[in-house]
Amino acid sequence: MTSRSKAVLSSRAALDATDVRLKNAPTYGVYVHAKEQLNAMLKLLSDPAPITPAQKRFVDIGLMAAKELEATEPEYADALMLAAYEFQNASDSGEISSLDLLEANTEEPIGSSSPISRCDANQPCPQAGFWFTPAQVGSRRHFQSGEVMHEVGGDYGATIWQWDQNQDPPKL
Repeated sequence: MTSRSKAVLSSRAALDATDVRLKNAPTYGVYVHAKEQLNAMLKLLSDPAPITPAQKRFVDIGLMAAKELEATEPEYADALMLAAYEFQNASDSGEISSLDLLEANTEEPIGSSSPISRCDANQPCPQAGFWFTPAQVGSRRHFQSGEVMHEVGGDYGATIWQWDQNQDPPKL
């Protein structure tokens, strides 16, 4: 489970990156769609009401990023995939306090605790730990170093596993 504060911060970072790209290509459909989704995600995250499963399912920017942007803009694709993952795994506990935002803001940037932050499917895991793929909700799992990271299937394109910054075991 991700805190809403952390989900807000990753969504804002992805929105900032999207806005930069829209300045150069204001009608590019991928960027326009990403901005629409990120704004909707931020609106839902700021509402203290629980986010419903249907609201979480509408987010497809992680799949879009993997399919449309992975090869040409990998850092931007990572930002979108992280925002989608954290939104879909955001806590149902309501309001975001300023203390929560401050704590979330002090976390290390993406990839800073691990020199390798991503791995394609059907490749050996480069580092033992928890990984997830935006291609499948609830995909977070632990891989051993050298274990082959499997394909999840579907029509969204290649499966790309991302290092989870939260290396805590799941709470049962």
